[in-house]
Formats: sequence, C-alpha cells, structure tokens
Amino acid sequence: MHEMWEDGDITEEQYRKYSEMPIEVFIEESRAKFRSSFAPHFVEYIRQQMEEMSEKYGYDLYEDGLTIYTSLDTRMQKIANQVVKVQVDEIQKQFDKLWDWRKNRETLDELLEKAIKRTHSYRIAQSPEEKSEIYNSLKRNVAFVDSVQKNAQTIEVGFVVLDSKTGDIRAMVGGRDIEKGRGLNHVTQIRRQPGSSFKPIIYTVALDNGLYPSYPILNQPFDFNGWTPTNFVEDEIGGFLTLREGIKNSVNLVAARLIIEGHVPLYKVELYAKKMGIKYKLNLYPAISLGASEVVPLELASVYGTIANRGIYNEPLSIQKIMDKNGILIEAFAPTSHEAISAETAYMITSMLQTVINEGSGQRIRSIHNFRRPAAGKTGTNGDYKDAWFMGFTPQLTAGVWVGFDDQRVAFTGAYGQGAKVAAPIWGEFMREVYDSLQFEVEDFYPPSSGDIVSVSFCKSSIFEMGSPRLYSDECSSGKVTDLINIRDIPKTFNSERDTAIVLFDKYGVVDSNSHEAIEIVN
Repeated sequence: MHEMWEDGDITEEQYRKYSEMPIEVFIEESRAKFRSSFAPHFVEYIRQQMEEMSEKYGYDLYEDGLTIYTSLDTRMQKIANQVVKVQVDEIQKQFDKLWDWRKNRETLDELLEKAIKRTHSYRIAQSPEEKSEIYNSLKRNVAFVDSVQKNAQTIEVGFVVLDSKTGDIRAMVGGRDIEKGRGLNHVTQIRRQPGSSFKPIIYTVALDNGLYPSYPILNQPFDFNGWTPTNFVEDEIGGFLTLREGIKNSVNLVAARLIIEGHVPLYKVELYAKKMGIKYKLNLYPAISLGASEVVPLELASVYGTIANRGIYNEPLSIQKIMDKNGILIEAFAPTSHEAISAETAYMITSMLQTVINEGSGQRIRSIHNFRRPAAGKTGTNGDYKDAWFMGFTPQLTAGVWVGFDDQRVAFTGAYGQGAKVAAPIWGEFMREVYDSLQFEVEDFYPPSSGDIVSVSFCKSSIFEMGSPRLYSDECSSGKVTDLINIRDIPKTFNSERDTAIVLFDKYGVVDSNSHEAIEIVN
C-alpha cells in the first residue's frame, strides 16, 4: 500500500486511512483453492501435510503461488471413484432393506439426543423449559428423525491404491461422498479392527521363526486362560491343517494356535507390524492373531505393499515435489524405505496369499470379478460384521479396502456383510478396470535370486496324520505334498521305523465355543 501511495495510485489520506484498518484473513476462502470434486480427500490430505511443513520451509500455503506435484494418477482415481460408487450403492440398497431401527431403538434414541443437542435452536435456547420443548419437538419431527437415521445407516468406505514398488499413493477415496472432501478420511483418520486381514502379519512371523507353508497346526479348540476362539463354522474342526490351508480358508484356530503354541511370540507381532508399516500402537494379547487390535487402513495397506515389494517397506508418498511461484524447487521427496522382512519370507507369504485369491476366501476376485492377473490378498471381517476389509496386491499395485459405518453400533446384519462380499468387489472391479484400460505389462511374482526358496515334496501322512513333516521317501506309502520351503528349514526324510509318533500340542485342548473375537467367513 505504501508503494501504491508513492506511485500516486492512492492519496496520502487514503493510505493513512486504509493502513490503519485491521487485516481480515478469510482462511476458509483460501482453503477453497485446495478443494476438489475429483479427489477431495486426497487433496485435503495434501493440504494437511503442506500446512505441517509450512513453518519448516517458510512458505504461505495459501498466498505464495506454490506448485505442488503429487503422486496421484488421475486415470486410476477416476476408476476408483466410479467403482466405489457403483459397489457401495448396491451394498447400501441391500443393507437398507434389512436394517430395522425398531430392533435398535436404544441406539436410535442416543443418536437422536446427540443430534438434537447439536442443533442451533437447542444451543441458543435460554431456559431448561425452552430446551425441553425444542428437544421433544425434534424427537417427534419425522423429517428430523429420518435424517438422523439415514446418516447413521450410511455405509462408508476407505479405498487406497499404492504403487507396489515405490509406495506412491495413486488413488484415494476417503469417503462415500466425494463432494464433501473435508469430512472424515476413512483411509487415514479411522482405526478399526481388521479381522483376518491382519493374519498375514502373524503368518509372516511364523515363517521367519522356521515354519513353512506346509507346516501342520492342529485344528482343534482350546482354552487359553479363558480365551476360547472358534472357527466360523464351529463343527469344522479336527485333524491337522497346513499354514497354507489355514490362511486360504481363514481358519481362526490355526492362526490362534500359532500364538499359544509359541510359534509366534506376541512381542514379535508388534516388532514385525511396525517394520512392515503399522504405526499405531497394537494391543498385544492373543486375540491379535484374529485381528482384534485396531489399525489405520492406510497403514495396513502399506503392510501388504511391503510384502508385494519383496520385503522392502516404503512410506506411503503423496507429495513428490514443491516449487515456488518462480519455478524454483523448494523440496523434492523420495520414498523412505527399509528392509522389513527378507525377500525369501515375502515370497512365501505372497505364495500363500495367492492361494487365498485362487482357491480360498478371496476367490470371488477370479470367479465373479474376472480379474485374472497374478494377485495375492486377504479378506477380513471383524466381529458382528461391523467392518469389512480386503487387502491385496499385484506386482505393480497394492490396494486396500475398508467398508463399514461411522457409528459402530450400526453393523451389517448378516453374511452379506463379510469382507469377501462387500470389500473384495471394490478391489476386484478396480483391478480389472485398471488393468484392462491402462495396459499394464504382464508381470508375475518371482522367487528371490538367493535360491534359498525351493519346492520340496513331503510325506503326506507325516503332515496330516503325525503333525511332524518329513520329506518324501520311498518308504512313504501315503503319497506326497509339494510346497515351498526355505532351505534352512528343510526337515528330515521320512523313515517308516523312526517316524511313528503323533505330535500333538494339547496343553490347552478343551472344546468350547464362547468366542466373541474377530471372525472370518469363508464362502
């Protein structure tokens, strides 16, 4: 303004008058520049990070004319938006037909009370009598009650796509309504129980502790200091199952026994989870084997990205570089990386997760959604159908899906709400559309160059009858089972005279079915 006066654009009187006026900053109008109807949650995520860095780099985020280069792939974002809308709209229709507020009256009363007390008329009411009158009026107002009900039963979604090799965020749908964008980001700002989609971390620890895909675990109920988990179908028990079978069909007792039998120490679960991408503190009790500790969807997606990237963790990256209004580089960002697990272990758990999609709880990816490229992943459904998950990857892309409700007193009412049916379709449809339209080269998962992962044949009876794997020999009359193993863990060869005893871990072996822990339903 002083320069305008010196240049003769304004008079001295005008200069003195206006220079004494307070400066009003309309921050919301400035922030509007960061809003987007295309990728609103991603843009808001960028804005939040830029604000955090503003003091370090000394820029004014809203006025300095910065150019921000991001990792977003607009082609993938467009597909993500379309797929999420179509799939969630279909799920919503089904849910609305089955949800009954008359059976959830207590929850509705609590929601109404909270909503009424947030209204402007209630807050400005002067007397208790006036507040009571407004309260009773709104509670009888059909339109108001309907709006509260509709908001509470709205299905929400979080969907994120990462570059498997770099960790770059390629697409993000942080909520159902992409027009809002400033609401809760269900990719970065919620923590929920992941159910069985957490199990790959448990199995990864087991593999590093000397187990292998064909290692047998007893599929039998137990009572571990009062903890008595069950399989979804309680009578589907008995005998031995291999780790590959356990994760393929999401068998709770196999994952749980890895903890109580000492194959997977709880402290290692936390150690591995942190190395692979989980930052939020975990609750280290045995039920974590079934996904009973809350996680952030983006962090769990980065765990799967670590596996996809042959054991190398990449911090999810959204901002690539920042330039000032003159085109001068302020900062360029590179992925923060470290080796989380060995390439050998990553390859074996990848192979097991491929079985999930090809034959197990995630096979709808193939049979219904017709995605045929090499892929690996895991479904997840927590207790009472409150949250549904699917996490998976190809050699090029890693994607994670969460579907649920903001108020966890609202939940899916039956088996249609499992991860395989409400989360996996988003993943499968997105991957098929992306690979069909963007013409990715065909790429498969390949074993590490060390040569330490080999395929061997085991004597079948040593696994399923004895519970103690032995390599196949001519003395084995039961047939063979062929699978991967790290050469460091290869067992002895079957000997019919020596190998006769059954190995059972039955210290806590009590049949009970009082579990209320996370479950995974196999279709």
